[in-house]
Amino acid sequence: MTISRRGPSISHLFFADDSLIFCKAEPSQAKELMYLLKRYEEGSGQIIILEKSSVFFSKNMSSVKQDDICKELGKIQKVSQGKYLGLPMVVTRTKEQVFGFVKDNCQKRINS
Repeated sequence: MTISRRGPSISHLFFADDSLIFCKAEPSQAKELMYLLKRYEEGSGQIIILEKSSVFFSKNMSSVKQDDICKELGKIQKVSQGKYLGLPMVVTRTKEQVFGFVKDNCQKRINS
């Protein structure tokens, strides 16, 4: 994933005990990802709970290809829309959509 047209590429982000990993939507990449997660478990002694993990696909990807990738990912659940760290996973370019959610959330907290 690139931040901007000329910006650097990002392959992963870490937040406390959460991780976001970006890769090409190919079964071979999913298989490699599962291998790396297993190696991480073995090396760190930490257990990754795959049932709490999820994968998110672009809306222009065919459902057949999504299913092929999900087969490689095993127990990892496919999500269509959701939130991560309290923010929507999919954001469009409009300021209202980007910041409206944060504004509404703050307003709810102030009112309660």
